[in-house]
Amino acid sequence: MTEPQSAAAPGTRHLRAGWRPDEDATTTLFAIAAAVLLALFDSPQHIALSLGAVALGGLALTQKRRFPVLVLLVCVTVSVSAFVFVGVIGGAVLVLDALYIVGRYSPPAALRAVQVLVAVAVVAAFAVPVLLGEALRQGVFFGLQALAIFGTPLWWARSVRQSAALARVQEARADDADRLLVLEREEAVRDERERMARDLPD
Repeated sequence: MTEPQSAAAPGTRHLRAGWRPDEDATTTLFAIAAAVLLALFDSPQHIALSLGAVALGGLALTQKRRFPVLVLLVCVTVSVSAFVFVGVIGGAVLVLDALYIVGRYSPPAALRAVQVLVAVAVVAAFAVPVLLGEALRQGVFFGLQALAIFGTPLWWARSVRQSAALARVQEARADDADRLLVLEREEAVRDERERMARDLPD
C-alpha cells in the first residue's frame, strides 16, 4: 500500500522554508552598510574612528542571536562613546539592529528590561530639553523622535515574533491534521480488511 501524499506535506513545508534567505544576516549587512555610509559623511579626521566603531559594532552583531542583550550593550557603548568623544554617529544604526534582535529573540524578562530602558530614554529626550530651558514643543519633538527611532525596532520585532509564533502554531496544526488523516485512512483499511475476513467462508 502506498503512503498517502499528505504525509509528505510537513517535510515539504520544512524543505521549502529552508530556502528562505537568512533574515539576521540580511539585516546585519544592511545595518553595517548604512553605518558605513553615515561614517563617510563624518569629518575627514574622524572617518577612521567612525569606521572603527562600525567595525567593532558589526563584529558584535555577528553574535547577536546567541547574546542579544550583550550585543546591544556593546553597540550602545560603542555608539555613545564615539558620539560623546568625537561626535561621530555611524555606529548608531547598529544599535537599531541590536534592538530589533533583542525584541525578536530575547527572553521575556530581558525584553521587558530593555523596554523599560527605552521608555526612560524617550522620557529623558522629552524632559532634558525642557529642564534646560527649551520650549515645550522642542521637548515634544525630541521625545517623539526618540520614540520613533528606538520604538520602531522593538515594535517591528514584536510583530515578527508574534507572526512567527502564529506560523508555528498553524504548522503544528497542519502536521497534526496530516497525521490524523493518515491514521484515519489506516484505520479504514484495517476495518475493510476485517470486514473482508469476516465475509470469507470458513
